[in-house]
Amino acid sequence: MLRIKLFLTSSLFVLCISTAGYAQKLVPSQHPRVYINQDDISTLQQKAKSEKFEALWFEIQQMNHPFARALKALLTEDRQLAAQAAIDFLPLLQKNTNGRSPLNPMQLGACIYDWCYDVMSDTLKSAYIREFKRIASLHEPYFPAQKGHGSIVGHNCEGWLMSDQLPAGLAIYDEDPVMYDSAALVFQEEFVPARNFFYQAHMHHQGDSYIATRMIHDLFAAWLYKKMGYQAFSADQQFMAYQLIYHYRPDGQQMRSGDTYDDAGNDQGGRTKGINHKAVMMMLSAALYNDPYQLDMMSRFLLHDLEKVFAFIFLPIDYQTKSIAELPHSKYFPQPMGEMVARTGWDMGVNSDNALIHMRIGNYFFGNHQTKDFGTFQIYYKGPLAISSGVYEGKNQGYGGAHWLNYHHQTIAKNGLLVYDPDEVMDKNSANDGGQRWPNHGKDHPENLEYLLNPENGYEMGEVTAHAIGPDADQPRYSFIAGDISNAYSSDKVSMLSRSMLTINTNNPDFPALFFVFDRVEAVKATFKKTWLLHSIQEPVIVGSSFSVERKGVEFRGKGLYHGKLIAQTILPEQPEIRKIGGKGKAFWVESSQTNYAIEKENPASEEGEWRIEVSPGKEEISDLFFHAMGVTNADNEKPLEFKKVVSHNLKGVAVLDYVVYFNQNSALLSQAEFELAHKCLGVFVAGLKAGNWVLEKDGGEVLTLKIDAQAKSAYLPNVDKGKYTLRAIQ
Repeated sequence: MLRIKLFLTSSLFVLCISTAGYAQKLVPSQHPRVYINQDDISTLQQKAKSEKFEALWFEIQQMNHPFARALKALLTEDRQLAAQAAIDFLPLLQKNTNGRSPLNPMQLGACIYDWCYDVMSDTLKSAYIREFKRIASLHEPYFPAQKGHGSIVGHNCEGWLMSDQLPAGLAIYDEDPVMYDSAALVFQEEFVPARNFFYQAHMHHQGDSYIATRMIHDLFAAWLYKKMGYQAFSADQQFMAYQLIYHYRPDGQQMRSGDTYDDAGNDQGGRTKGINHKAVMMMLSAALYNDPYQLDMMSRFLLHDLEKVFAFIFLPIDYQTKSIAELPHSKYFPQPMGEMVARTGWDMGVNSDNALIHMRIGNYFFGNHQTKDFGTFQIYYKGPLAISSGVYEGKNQGYGGAHWLNYHHQTIAKNGLLVYDPDEVMDKNSANDGGQRWPNHGKDHPENLEYLLNPENGYEMGEVTAHAIGPDADQPRYSFIAGDISNAYSSDKVSMLSRSMLTINTNNPDFPALFFVFDRVEAVKATFKKTWLLHSIQEPVIVGSSFSVERKGVEFRGKGLYHGKLIAQTILPEQPEIRKIGGKGKAFWVESSQTNYAIEKENPASEEGEWRIEVSPGKEEISDLFFHAMGVTNADNEKPLEFKKVVSHNLKGVAVLDYVVYFNQNSALLSQAEFELAHKCLGVFVAGLKAGNWVLEKDGGEVLTLKIDAQAKSAYLPNVDKGKYTLRAIQ
């Protein structure tokens, strides 16, 4: 708790100023000051003549919208054009009741007021101010802005404060400072600490679609303060956009997380909800930090209409790109999200031979558009194979509806673990799926950072206990993450639950990626059924303790054929019960309520899924181990992928494709591990080891010494000959 208190204290000083005199110290004395300052004008004038921006500037000059005309007037010093733009925009402002979306009339009106300030009459200024106050009063945090209306999730965290009251208040500050003073105080004391906390994860808690919906406003606020000479947020904000890069599938879509409304991934500039959210977010972030990889990623999205005006304003005049293909293949997203993405490469296209595996432990449940998916995974190879199922919005229902509440936001819809207590009563009156709990008696909108971090409210669900990428950081052979997610489940049914996940990039063209999942589950009662889940779009095939999933079919844009296959085997439990559920009338089936929570979605890119594999132990025990080994390949590949179970003392292992992977079957970390190899291996991975100095011995003789990092708690041994080995910790 001390660390959290120190964090909260330090975060209040990100702007390097105190609350007292906050506004006065920041507000410039002259106009323009909303997204553009006096020093920018000459640079923007140079941009208009530069080869890189000439075409964009020409396009902006052809726009008839008062916002575009206001910028043109500012740069050409055309007072008559500025005056007319300000007059023409007022009716649009008077009709506006939406302060939520980016580029809404209040935000644009703030720019016009500021950029055309010198030519506006006092009467016109008063009319603008009156409308700014009216719009701000329509929604929390209201006008004057008040604390206590939520600063982490919900519509309050979008445009109403950061894209509306802050820029509008800044524009009208000389005439009426109340809007800016109150909004800036709420921003500094509630919004900034909350964001600096979750920015540490380098990804957003609201999922693949709402990351952009929310981050746009954070970035506009950051730009506003940058133009005043201050850094609004921590430096971690720069890396939030890397979620969109690392989750970017070869087919142009995003790995699914949370409530997805942008099924297509927006890579072709598909208009969603009136604004190209991902395009705007990537542009704002890339420009703010002059990040060459984000600037490259920006080219994969298309900006439209007035979005291009902001691109002209913000993009550095001499910006340079670097291909995202130069980025490391794997990335760890730290807590408070606690996730890892492992790629085998950056080749794009439906026919790409690159695999993408998403491994999530999770830390805090931020709620709203976040699902109860702690300790889950997804796999993409030549198509989505192991998916996050369910639908956010369908033809007949949406947010909070029966499907959303009882299936899509439940653990049963994800590739996680269920522990079914028939007497459990889920909060929010949701169906008992055997999955994870709702925090704080179902209140999934934590009010502020202090409320989120208070242990009594129960928002902390999991903890990453180990993670490692290596041995080469840029093109790793393995990517490993492990964590404890016991707290994600009711303590009345789960005593302990941990999950470890490992991806191996094989460089084998037939089977380019291997994936291993090892779970330790201890229930309160032996009668509480434990179930391991894997969801798919197409019907899986089960043969004994093995199963496979194919994804075939035309990619929804018609750019190629999906042609991937996942091959899997249950290593543990010893005598598993494996069954498939799905098909007509069972796609969203919840056993306890005997209900298929049906929903219809018309978007062809939606991947709601229809089938799932369920693996349970053959007999009732308090404690059980689950161990699954998987590999991806081309759907037409008929070569066998053989997983051979290997056991050595307190290790559970599997051998496949000249690799051997061992997991510690105990929760306590090992100080010694013994294993035997029947033949030379390309690599041996051992998880669950104490940190410190270790020695590897073969037949009693020392082979090598190694240091095991406190974060990794694991060892990777390349090119190991056959024989008997002992890994031993040394002082």
